[in-house]
Amino acid sequence: MREQWARRIALLTGQLVLLMAVLFAVMQNPIEPTTATGGGEQPPAAEALEHIDLDPKDIEAGFQVYQRKTCARCHSIAGKGNPRNPLDGVGARRHAQALRDWIIGADVLQTVMPARAFNIKQAYRELSDDELDTLLIYMQSLRPATSRPIQAEPVVKPAVVAAGEGGNCLTCHSNAGHMMQVVIPPAAPPEDGCAAAPSRPAFLNAFVNKEFTATVHGEIGCTGCHGGDASAEEKKTAHTGMKVAEAGCADCHSEIVELHDSSLHNTMNGMAHALKLRSGEDNYHKLGTVWNNDCASCHAGCSDCHLTLPTAVGGGLIKGHAFFKRPPMKDTCAVCHGSRAGAEYLGQWQGYEADVHYEASMHCVDCHNNDLHGDGQTYTNRWQVSGRPQCTDCHAALPNKTTKAHDIKHQDVSCQVCHAQPYQNCFSCHTSMKEGEYQRRAGHKRLGFKIGRNTVPGYPYSIVTLRNNPVARNSFDHFGEKLLPHFDDYPTWKTTAPHNIRRVTKQNRSCDSCHGQEKLFLQESDLEPQSSDANQDIITPPARNLEQGAQY
Repeated sequence: MREQWARRIALLTGQLVLLMAVLFAVMQNPIEPTTATGGGEQPPAAEALEHIDLDPKDIEAGFQVYQRKTCARCHSIAGKGNPRNPLDGVGARRHAQALRDWIIGADVLQTVMPARAFNIKQAYRELSDDELDTLLIYMQSLRPATSRPIQAEPVVKPAVVAAGEGGNCLTCHSNAGHMMQVVIPPAAPPEDGCAAAPSRPAFLNAFVNKEFTATVHGEIGCTGCHGGDASAEEKKTAHTGMKVAEAGCADCHSEIVELHDSSLHNTMNGMAHALKLRSGEDNYHKLGTVWNNDCASCHAGCSDCHLTLPTAVGGGLIKGHAFFKRPPMKDTCAVCHGSRAGAEYLGQWQGYEADVHYEASMHCVDCHNNDLHGDGQTYTNRWQVSGRPQCTDCHAALPNKTTKAHDIKHQDVSCQVCHAQPYQNCFSCHTSMKEGEYQRRAGHKRLGFKIGRNTVPGYPYSIVTLRNNPVARNSFDHFGEKLLPHFDDYPTWKTTAPHNIRRVTKQNRSCDSCHGQEKLFLQESDLEPQSSDANQDIITPPARNLEQGAQY
């Protein structure tokens, strides 16, 4: 009896060992399932892993195609490149036809690949037969035993390239002394403009730290983003064929770029909408020169926040070609919005303090997030943005018991009415062309503080702070007569949210500090002689007629 049980146990043990061996072999040599859209049938794992005779020279040629076509923007090999789509071992996972289909984005893969990736792949159909064949061979050479990209033999590069993968680019751009001699400072933004450029040596605009080559973006290579000829030694030749580097951001950051495409920062739709309201559709197209030279100059792309100074002040690298995931506020946000929100927030107006949130080390993006990259929706102004920052995101809405003034009698008053300091107002901007150059000049600017009636539909408060919009009745007369037929339909004093908040201000020290001060409220005497007739609708009653604590 015992012998029978022993034989049975031995038999079961043998079968179990055999089964485990088979499972282990399958795990080590997976067979990729065949799909109708997978670019061809996949070979058995054992066949895919067996030795393939590939010419080392073809492998090296394919590797050069991989580098030249900047495939590392989307893919990585041995940890180099975009980690989202590694190609390590791909030569064992797919046979030649499947690899070819994935390289060129064959039609059978349209429902498999993300739409943006599929569209990008279409450009690879333009590869020559030799380029495609050698690139395919290089892909086949990437097998599990390969710990790094396979090359036929060490490639001896000229000494000038040893400083980085940018060829001769860094010979000039990492030489601070040379850049100081050749970089021409960009034209200074007009003093009457909205942007405020930081003061710094011009050579920094084009200076690249050598350490950049060891970063994720640096491994793509200079010409991968900028184009040009990295092997050339003469500046003009090296810069021939250069392109807008920002266009390649979508290759790796497609989701964010797609959202940004419809954002207010990209479309400048807020400016366009405001201009159309006063000009009407019939005249809007006549203001193309104004739009292209003025409004559109504020467009913010990827680099304006993450790499360079904003285009509105001439651009230029912020710091040695370093990429910033979190934009450096003083060199980006506060530059474009320099004459208003930026200067207010940082406390740059003499006699007034910085915003308490800035003093608490808060960055713009701590509050502004959904209105930066966008959320895929198209808005006509910043007040419409879903999830836009509001004081009540962090602070209790009125009425509350934190202080006596936060009672129900003030619940229709915006927070800024009590907690903002004086802010910049601009008046009567005019545009023209002089000797072929576009000109814009503001009539005058001044710091002020005015309270009036809300101008934004849906805004939760009726009594708000107002800021004057610089458009004038005759702002664009140089380009044609009566281009703003609807000028009087909309006020020039508009609801604003100043970025210079203080817990204690001159107007909130006591009830009389506000209710007894007529000069705080927008009055007839504050209006420009040629201001919009619609301003009459937002003037508040004189402060002396507002009973202390009464509903407005």
